[in-house]
Amino acid sequence: MESTAAASHLSLGDRDIDRAGHLLIQFLKDYERAIPTSAAILPTLNRSQLEELRRTPFKRAGTGIEAIFKEIQDKIVPNSTTVAHPRFLAYVLGPPNGIAPFAEAVAAALNQNCNFWQLSPAANVIEQKVIAWLSDLFDYPAAAGGIITSGGSMATLTALRAALCDKCPADLRETGLQSRSAPLVLYTSTEAHDSVEKAATLLGLGSNQVRKIPVDDDFQMRVDVLRAAIRADREAGKQPFCVVASAGTINTGAVDPIAELASLCREEDLWLHVDGAYGALFVLAARTRETLRLCGLADSIVLDPHKLLFAPLEAGCLIVRDRVKLRHAFGGISSYLPADRDPLLMNFMEYGPQLSRGFKAFKIWCALEVFGVDAFARAADPCWRWRVISKRDFKLRMLLSYWHQSI
Repeated sequence: MESTAAASHLSLGDRDIDRAGHLLIQFLKDYERAIPTSAAILPTLNRSQLEELRRTPFKRAGTGIEAIFKEIQDKIVPNSTTVAHPRFLAYVLGPPNGIAPFAEAVAAALNQNCNFWQLSPAANVIEQKVIAWLSDLFDYPAAAGGIITSGGSMATLTALRAALCDKCPADLRETGLQSRSAPLVLYTSTEAHDSVEKAATLLGLGSNQVRKIPVDDDFQMRVDVLRAAIRADREAGKQPFCVVASAGTINTGAVDPIAELASLCREEDLWLHVDGAYGALFVLAARTRETLRLCGLADSIVLDPHKLLFAPLEAGCLIVRDRVKLRHAFGGISSYLPADRDPLLMNFMEYGPQLSRGFKAFKIWCALEVFGVDAFARAADPCWRWRVISKRDFKLRMLLSYWHQSI
């Protein structure tokens, strides 16, 4: 009761709630309507305004609802990149779908902590449902699972930790990498996203143990060179443990030969991870569905709903073929966290590195409920483009462009 009373001055009265709601709706309408015709893609920075925003101290007494919306309109919007502009094609960042701002508002009001289920039971079920739907896109089995993350980089880091724990005979939770005499080796292509090497360094593997395999004329990882590299590392007394394939590289959109890599990884007892943050969700598009469904041959897949599902940042995802392996890597209960077991619910803190986690799955769930799955399939189809430029450069290469159109 005391804490509630102490924070009462941080609430809005009925009149302020009505006014804030009106100003928010008007802002959303005006902002979206202005984008196609009048908004600049890259702002002409008003450096004096930005300097003022950075240096002006916060006031002892607040300015109120009207003032903050005026500040947003006058200073924030003009100095913001218009990622929803129809000609913004950089960085694979699409406009948020129409329900997203409202979903984010509801999630903020509920303020669920999605770590153990007692703190967020409905959110728990919604995240499970979103992950199950994403898993089904790739024909993953019922034993599959995963977790919503901040983005592809965190999902990749989480996946590689699971791969380490699965492929190393010692219990890494107790002994760590320092107890090992054989260096662990990770393989990816020269076209792979930088997050792969960054994850390897964060996990203590070291960039020297990341083998960057050359690509062919279609910018796909060369399986023959990979096979030779694995053999050479084993002969040198090292332990290969994981191959990271790409389903849509950043530079060219190349999709590595997933089926061949999966076969090799089974032969060599290696974890196969697919970085599908850029392109794997084109499994929704009819023209590319069968090619990208092959990602389901991997042990884990990274996806980015804040790309092709047009969710606002942040919304990444990791799905794994066997969710038990995630729990093996991250599980553990503390005395101060009363995380009971329940057949309907799960404790997401045991499936990733975070404890405090926001309700990121809600905006994905809301969009799928409001617009339906077919709407996202229709949005994906025209975003895929093939282009023949030269024998070496971009032969039959995927180009991604996000169009500013209502889903």
